[in-house]
Amino acid sequence: MAPRKQPKTCQHTSIVVDASAYGRHRAGFLRVPVEKRVAATTRSGRVIPVADADAGTSNPDPNSNPGRSAGSGSGSDVPAPPDPSTFPGPLVLPDDDLALEPRYPPQSLRAWASGEWRNRITGGRKTLYVADFPGVEGDVGFMRGWEVPVLEGGTADSLEQPKVEDVVSYFEAFYHPLPVEVLPTAFRFVKWDDEGVPRGKAKEKKAFMIGLATGSSVVGIRCRPSPDDFAKYQLNLNDLLDALSGVLPGDAYAACMLIAQDLYEDEDDDFCCGRAFGGSRICTVSSFRYRPAMDGVMGVERGHGWPASHCGRFVMEACEWWEEQEEMEREKDGGGEMEVDGRGGKGKGKGKKDGGGEEVLVDLRKVKGTAMGAAIYVSRNVLVPREVSRNKKQAEEDLYGMWFSRVARTAVHEVGHCLGMDHCVYYACVMQGTGGLGEDSRQPPYFCPVCEAKFIWSLGEMGVVEEGRGGRWMEGRMREVERERMEVMRAFCERWKGVGMFAGFGGWLEARLKLEIGERDEVEASTRVSKGVREVEVIVIDSD
Repeated sequence: MAPRKQPKTCQHTSIVVDASAYGRHRAGFLRVPVEKRVAATTRSGRVIPVADADAGTSNPDPNSNPGRSAGSGSGSDVPAPPDPSTFPGPLVLPDDDLALEPRYPPQSLRAWASGEWRNRITGGRKTLYVADFPGVEGDVGFMRGWEVPVLEGGTADSLEQPKVEDVVSYFEAFYHPLPVEVLPTAFRFVKWDDEGVPRGKAKEKKAFMIGLATGSSVVGIRCRPSPDDFAKYQLNLNDLLDALSGVLPGDAYAACMLIAQDLYEDEDDDFCCGRAFGGSRICTVSSFRYRPAMDGVMGVERGHGWPASHCGRFVMEACEWWEEQEEMEREKDGGGEMEVDGRGGKGKGKGKKDGGGEEVLVDLRKVKGTAMGAAIYVSRNVLVPREVSRNKKQAEEDLYGMWFSRVARTAVHEVGHCLGMDHCVYYACVMQGTGGLGEDSRQPPYFCPVCEAKFIWSLGEMGVVEEGRGGRWMEGRMREVERERMEVMRAFCERWKGVGMFAGFGGWLEARLKLEIGERDEVEASTRVSKGVREVEVIVIDSD
């Protein structure tokens, strides 16, 4: 989906905190009810009602952190529904992953923890490794340029690939306190054989093989011409992951391989940006399609990337644009209006179009001190890179930061799969599935309460973090770890505050620390607190 361009004056004065009206009424997405979302953060899969829990606790904690797991040994750790202006629901815009598959099953903490296929983090196997981009040299010189998109008007840009050291630094913050290192093995592409190798200016492109040297061996990698012609050739990700699995260090929990070239998984794929083999604890991410020069052809709207993706005006106009395109297609084909079949499926017929509905919004002009509001405010001047015509060096720094942030977000998503996490349907979350690059740019960089509960559980499951065992924590220790994780991530974002996603993430974390961890004296007086849940004014606006 490529919505109409938004005016530069859009101030993002309201945010959508639930699935869009399109997602609920047209796509048939039924969000998991709030009580089940809370229960999904507990090991038992059940939750004591907040009122009952407070009645049975001599010293209830009004600062209870949303998404906290029950059963940690403290009565104050009873879960409470998270603030929707901190953890909004998935947007579910037209052609988004959940719009195409609205009945995707949820994975609760209980379901995740009970999975026999899940690999546990242990004291001897807890390090995350990042493999640097394979080198291109010698007799595979014909591969030079494969990492650059083929676009109308010439070459894409002169940006350097995201640095592996930057990705490691992001992993260290996001997956704190796990250790993160660069994979010792330096991969490099080598010649496999002469069959099918591109020669000169041959017009006909054919599939062929190249080799990937891993130090002690060479693994064959299938290559093929790109179906959409944006890449000169694509590499098969299954072959790349086979090579990675053969050099996994003994202390590795998981490893992520960075690839500069475009990827595909099977012959039916157009392309693939990332893939994880969770059971094998390996994954790969391609930077190719995330290059900012590809935004126009990939349907990425920079001005409304996360956190501005939840802008009420943007969501409503994006859905209106899609309906206009759909209407034009129907008129062109001479068909009837679109109808919904009751299960979220769509088909042509004479039924009444049901695209309207109500957007669930929070007006940021009236409700102050929200985490999403803070994210939008601090990122407002850096979400869109500066223009090259004004200052080329500054513009390239901005574009590099944007490129790196996209690769980093997808990399932590794929490592989440290595941790056994499925695609998330509970909230807007870094573990959501994606239907394309446009949706990818609209998704947040954080774990939602359910996915965060899974990671916290894994840290305390086998004693990786002291005072955590069997998923249970000594009183107060889990809260300390949660706060440490937010503070470490906030410090990283501060160093990268010139990049829209990182600036927004930092502002979001800053607001959470103030609202949920006790720094409430700095929050505006308009913020009201009741039983650990901030009350916000939710406005329902008819999008018709």
